[in-house]
Order: sequence, then C-alpha cells, then structure tokens
Amino acid sequence: GKAGEGASFDRLVATDAGIRLYEQTGFMRGGQIEQWQGTVAAPAAAALPVGELTAAEMACTLRPMRPSDLPAAVTLDARATGTPRGPLLEAIWQRSGLGWVAERHGQLIGQAFVRPAGRGHTVGPLIAPDEATAAALAARALREITGIARLDIPADATTLAAGLERHGLRCVDRVVQMRRGPALPADASVRCFGLASQAVG
Repeated sequence: GKAGEGASFDRLVATDAGIRLYEQTGFMRGGQIEQWQGTVAAPAAAALPVGELTAAEMACTLRPMRPSDLPAAVTLDARATGTPRGPLLEAIWQRSGLGWVAERHGQLIGQAFVRPAGRGHTVGPLIAPDEATAAALAARALREITGIARLDIPADATTLAAGLERHGLRCVDRVVQMRRGPALPADASVRCFGLASQAVG
C-alpha cells in the first residue's frame, strides 16, 4: 500500500512459525493480536460490568448503524488505521448491513461492523476513542448475535477481553502484527480495537 507521497509500507500478522521469515525480509514486530471466539452467551446480571463500560454507555449513545453513517464511518476508520479503506467497509456493509455506532453530541465517535463469517459472525472493524467505548460497542453487537462470534483484538485491551469472556468467548490464538516501512499516520485520539480480519487488518 501507499502512505503519502513516495512512502510505502506493508502490514501483516504472523504466527510464531512465520515471524523469523518476515523479519529476514525487513518486517518489524508490533503489538500482539488475540483471536477471541466462542458461542455467544448472555452474561448473568451479577456479571454485568459496573466500571468503565457503564461510564462509556452513559457518556455516549449507542444505536444501530444506518447506511447514512457509512461516510463518517469510513473517515473514522481512516483516522484510526492511517489507511483509506472505503471500498472494504462498503463491501462489509453491503454484505451484512449490520453494525453499531457510538455518538457523542451528534458526532460519530465509534463503530462496530458485524458480518457473517464461516459458521458465525465477526465483529470488526471495531473503532473507538477508548477501550471502554470499544467494550460497550462490542457488548451491544454481541447481544444481537446468536451462535458463534469472533473478534481479533489488541492483546493489551484487557477491559475489552473481560467483556468478551463474560459473553462466552475465549482467547483461542495469538498472532503478532508486523510492519515494513514507515509507521502509519494514524490519529492518536481514536484506535482500532478489532480487526476487520487478520488478512486485511
């Protein structure tokens, strides 16, 4: 891909078996990604979060994604990833028409796309300004899924992981993000908390 005038970069995720090979071709290790997957279960009332997640839900409004949200969703995704991915998000939306957004003062600040994948559904990309909002969006999306769900999340997103565990998901695999070339010009005020897929990030 391209990042700005004359600058190029490559991104991938690597299993333990592939890391050394990629390092020999100039890739550098980044953060770790955890694959969370399982049959969605409704969390018991006693297990519902009472800390950051509740604060996030009070600070913003969660609602179903609408077709008219797509331009703002593409812009937010580009801010978080440093990559314009309009065609990818449009393809995900056309396939499922499912997703949730977080709004604050009428502005879209977070989003969770939901699409059929294999025998279940994948939640992602999941974009939010903070982990609490990401956890709130993921929880709302999971409430609408019957059967198997999957999210690929940063290993340091422990609040989000705890929420996924309450909904019956488990960490089933870990991979390493790798990059070759300059860092992506992402906006530090928003972050990708869930990949669209390991193949595309």
